[in-house]
Amino acid sequence: MTLLLSKNRLHRAERELKGKELSITDHKKKCTEVQVRLQEFAKLYDIIKVIFQKKKIAQQLVFFQKKNNGDLR
Repeated sequence: MTLLLSKNRLHRAERELKGKELSITDHKKKCTEVQVRLQEFAKLYDIIKVIFQKKKIAQQLVFFQKKNNGDLR
């Protein structure tokens, strides 16, 4: 009877271990997906940052051109 109980415990522990291994695998996949998305957002952020910097420079150029031409009052 003790052998049967031990086998049942072993099978239960093995099932639990498989379940936890599957859970870990799923979490690793999700983590990888999140990292990929984070990298994509970082690239988009950098692009937008450059666009705003260029826009700011263009606005400053227009301002100084108007200032030099005496258009500003």
